[in-house]
Amino acid sequence: MIYSVCLVSVDPHRHVSHTESARSAQITARLLAERFPGMSFSYEPGPDLVHGDCHPSIRDSALSVEVQRLVAAELVIEAATNPKSLPKWCAFQHSNGGVVAHPDHDRRAVEICRRDCDVVQERAIYAVYPTPDELLERFRNDADMIA
Repeated sequence: MIYSVCLVSVDPHRHVSHTESARSAQITARLLAERFPGMSFSYEPGPDLVHGDCHPSIRDSALSVEVQRLVAAELVIEAATNPKSLPKWCAFQHSNGGVVAHPDHDRRAVEICRRDCDVVQERAIYAVYPTPDELLERFRNDADMIA
């Protein structure tokens, strides 16, 4: 299936590029957010035939050999733990036992959680959209494996 990477920090959103999996689109969105601070990127299923094109420098960055190599390398590293190329979520457990998860490409939210003094654990979870019960179960399973 084709996924579209979009610049979402402007209204209307702008089309950046297409990728072949949800995870490769998410990695591309995260890498672009790292390269263009202050801008937010996301992705959606299917070809983007509605939104206008983004600035050529952003598109060129997304299609660059460097970004494509980094995306491919990350997919290879994750192949054993994420064989279905599902989106990655950064899950955080707070000291009160509560859990929250943010998509890997939402750099602002992930960084805020990483700086939160109340956060006691962080895990990577691969899922379409994890429920709170799935998040709690993941932290429980990981705690059982450590003990």
